[in-house]
Formats: sequence, C-alpha cells, structure tokens
Amino acid sequence: MYKIFMRWVFWIFLISFVIFRYFITRPNFADGDQIRITDRVLTEPVRFSDTQRIILAGLRIYLPAYPEVSYGDRVVVEGVISDGKLVDAKLTQLEPAKGVLFRLRRRIVEIYQKTLPEPHSALVAGVVLGSKGSLPGTFWESLKKPALPMWWLPQG
Repeated sequence: MYKIFMRWVFWIFLISFVIFRYFITRPNFADGDQIRITDRVLTEPVRFSDTQRIILAGLRIYLPAYPEVSYGDRVVVEGVISDGKLVDAKLTQLEPAKGVLFRLRRRIVEIYQKTLPEPHSALVAGVVLGSKGSLPGTFWESLKKPALPMWWLPQG
C-alpha cells in the first residue's frame, strides 16, 4: 500500500513540476515591447503570395516572402509586440539548417515537388513529413475549415 501511495506522490509531483516549469519559462511580452528573437524555426512556415508566417516564442510573425525561411533555420527577428503578433518584423539574420536530418527532410520534399504536380506533392509531403510549407495558401485555408488537418497532417 505504501508503494502505491509513493508512486502517486511521485507522479503528482512530476506532473506539477512540468506544469510549473511551462508557466515559468513561457515568455511574457506586453504590447508595445520592442524585442529581438533568436531561435530555430520549429514549425513549417506558411507561405502566402507576398508573405510568410512563422511562429517563434509563441508569437505569430509575418515576414516578406523573400528570403524564404525553412523548417530548421536559425533566424534573428526584430519587431514590436501587438496582440500576440510581432508587427513591423524585420529578418536581420538567416542561417540555414545544417543538421543531417533537416537536409534529408528538405531533400525528400524537393523530390516530391519534382516528381508530382503541385497540389499532390504538397499533400504527400504533408502526410509523410508534416510539411505544410508548400501547400497553397487557399488549399490550406480550405482544409482548416472542416478540421481535416488534425488527421492528415502530422506535426512533425
């Protein structure tokens, strides 16, 4: 009986610690703060006709379409916080991903793009690798409405 009690105490303590750590380490920005974020892009950027959206430090950041930012790139972005977004964002540094797995992932997406027509290659890359960066913006928006991305586009 004592072992079971100690296991429960251990798991409750561990879960409480993880929750506490999450809330303590989460960045807390106020509107109007001017910040510089240096981070690795860990979600596939969503590309629109003239912009691209990335998420860093829990903030949505809209950058110009060029230079293209890719999954795994290390970026330095400056801007002003407004409503959970980084407005007037400027990409000051872009360092392409150097890891073997990042290059392999990028190469596999390129192979899909060379061998399949555009909407099909983006769909296959999304299903196999979780890559939503090559999906046309209108196609991605139409998929988000009925909540389809949950089952066909893994996050990783």
